[in-house]
Amino acid sequence: MLPFLAPQRIINETKLLADYGKSSIIFVNDENSENIAKYPDSLAFSLNTLSVVGDKSSNVQITDWMDGLFTGFKTLKLVECPSYLKEIPISSFTNCTALEEVVLANENTSILESAFDGCTSLSKINFAGNETITSISEYAFRNTGLSITALPKNLSNLGDYAFYGCDSITSINIPAALTKIPNYAFYDSSLGSISFEDETLITSIGDYAFYGAEFTTFTFPQNITTISKGVLGNNENLTSISLYENGLINRINSGAFAGDSNFTSLITLNEDGTPARSEEGTVYLPLSMTRTYFDSGYGAFEGTAIKKIVIPETVTKVAEKLCYNCKQLETVQFLNPEKSVLRSIDGSAFRGCSSLTSIEIPNLVNTIGTYAFEGCTSLTSVKLPNYDDCTEEQVLIATENNTISPVKYTTVKEYLFSGCTALNNISIPNTVTKLANYCFKDCTALKTIFVPENVTSIAAYAFNGSNIRVIAEIASKPATWGTNWNVGVIGTTLGSKGTITDGNFLYSVNSDDTLTLVAFNNDGTTTSITLTNSVTIDSIEYTISAVSEGFVYDDDVLTSVTISANIPTVAENAFNSNCENLTSITVSDASSDEDIPEGWDANWDGGIGHSF
Repeated sequence: MLPFLAPQRIINETKLLADYGKSSIIFVNDENSENIAKYPDSLAFSLNTLSVVGDKSSNVQITDWMDGLFTGFKTLKLVECPSYLKEIPISSFTNCTALEEVVLANENTSILESAFDGCTSLSKINFAGNETITSISEYAFRNTGLSITALPKNLSNLGDYAFYGCDSITSINIPAALTKIPNYAFYDSSLGSISFEDETLITSIGDYAFYGAEFTTFTFPQNITTISKGVLGNNENLTSISLYENGLINRINSGAFAGDSNFTSLITLNEDGTPARSEEGTVYLPLSMTRTYFDSGYGAFEGTAIKKIVIPETVTKVAEKLCYNCKQLETVQFLNPEKSVLRSIDGSAFRGCSSLTSIEIPNLVNTIGTYAFEGCTSLTSVKLPNYDDCTEEQVLIATENNTISPVKYTTVKEYLFSGCTALNNISIPNTVTKLANYCFKDCTALKTIFVPENVTSIAAYAFNGSNIRVIAEIASKPATWGTNWNVGVIGTTLGSKGTITDGNFLYSVNSDDTLTLVAFNNDGTTTSITLTNSVTIDSIEYTISAVSEGFVYDDDVLTSVTISANIPTVAENAFNSNCENLTSITVSDASSDEDIPEGWDANWDGGIGHSF
């Protein structure tokens, strides 16, 4: 084995020359007590084995060497670390790309930052049974070829990125002395198995610690308090994880499981490790949780294959993008909604969940963010939060916390239900004051919507592309309904007390308890209808006072209509020309246009024409 002399750290000025054949290294301790290593370039490309010793002939005892001393030695294959060296210095062997094996001495205790960073051929190091290494610093073995299965027995400190990119590591045992697995520790490794020694002290697993690994299942230790950002993201083989039900976990951070395209289940465990709540395809958030988090990047379950998520009443916040693009998500369940303290569903939380069919949002929620349900193309029914229906317990929570503003749900935000093409049932609660831009954009199945009196603001294009009928409680349109608020609106009925549905007919109840015919929603079989000036519904007789704009719209089955001239008002385009097969409109109780009431718009028949 070729002996090799490293720089000494001594006070007096010393100059040593080590001459080994054609390769020589000069180590100088200069006047500033800084060690300088000088060696011919050829040495970095000719040295194969390094065994660092002192120079007994000059009685020099080496205890350390300079940071980065052997960086870039391209042919070095074996390093035997000297016993006098407690710490392997920073960047000692960075980018020694031919290095295959490192033999640690029993006296070595620490491996400092980037010591073997970029040693892509390094596959062997004697960690197994090692009891002296207590610290491995950041980047120490980044992008190496290590295939270790265990960390040193007494390791208590592990630095960020320590084994980043080590794609030959497939399993690892975590020693009991280690309390934290740091950020990016095993990022882009091939880890598919991990074990924790009995009585593990692990309380934290850092951001992206196992991102891009190859786990199929994963159980978090019982003392973990937080599921960190991206911790198991992009694990394409991951199908399920387990968390302790009544443990310490109180938050799940952004991107925790994002991109795990086969992930379906989050199982909760009893204290003895047996399943507490478990169902294929279901995420059960632990009962100890208080909120989910998002700061940037991806949502916690973004892009996964989950079918159901169960959110406990203790959660106060559903984070941005929590289930973004979970295309198989069918059900969102809020446990004990009458006790729920949920206050916020943030933007894009369920965006793109194209299998979600319905949702009932707890009444204490005061904010639902932009795009929260955008693109939920199977969503048919939504119950929005209504503070007026809160329990006394929920009201107490809201009023005791003076930092919560607003207390009530007031704004249907931008693009909230944009692209929900199956949505046909939604009620706007009385607490709402504003419908924002594009909030119901392209909701093509939503034929009508009732707007409570407190809605003083409807922004431009709120219903763009929806072809909807708006029934408003307010008697006259306020100036605060913005320009182009009615783009996509085919009919507007004002002064309504509510609605009644009878068969295919939708009526608005007017302030005088008469009815306005708002919509005829064909069941696909009706070819002709007759409209009279009175109707009996549930044994109550009502007078028909008006027919709204867009009463019949885009109906390709209806062929004929008979309408009584005793109905006082018929709005413009009550019978729209989009009804391609509607060719016959007959006015009864009249013999000519002169008999038609003044309240009928000049274009009431939508240009189809009529007869008597």
